[in-house]
Amino acid sequence: MEQDPEDIFAKLRRHLDAQGFEDVKAEWLGAMWPTKAAPDDPLVVLATRAAEQVYGKPSSLIPTAGGSSPIYAFSRPLNIPVITAGIGNMQNRQHAPDEFVRHAACSLLRLRNE
Repeated sequence: MEQDPEDIFAKLRRHLDAQGFEDVKAEWLGAMWPTKAAPDDPLVVLATRAAEQVYGKPSSLIPTAGGSSPIYAFSRPLNIPVITAGIGNMQNRQHAPDEFVRHAACSLLRLRNE
């Protein structure tokens, strides 16, 4: 998880130039750095157990996924684990104008004092 977006942007520019595409403009608009929590971190273990209690079946852990999220803004400078819980389903139409989450899935959004 040490990839640096600024380094990648510079490498892209060098690659484009080396391939004869000096005329292609690449504009830096911003970046998000990668981060992930260890699967054995207590927060991950707690969230996994809570999900199993709610859904009554084993959880699926996906250590990395495509997309962007500003969770690095918390996890990197504070050196804390941050996780996201997938509470959707295949028909939730993620990021579409009619995206939705079933009410029952929201029961996962609870904290247990253990």
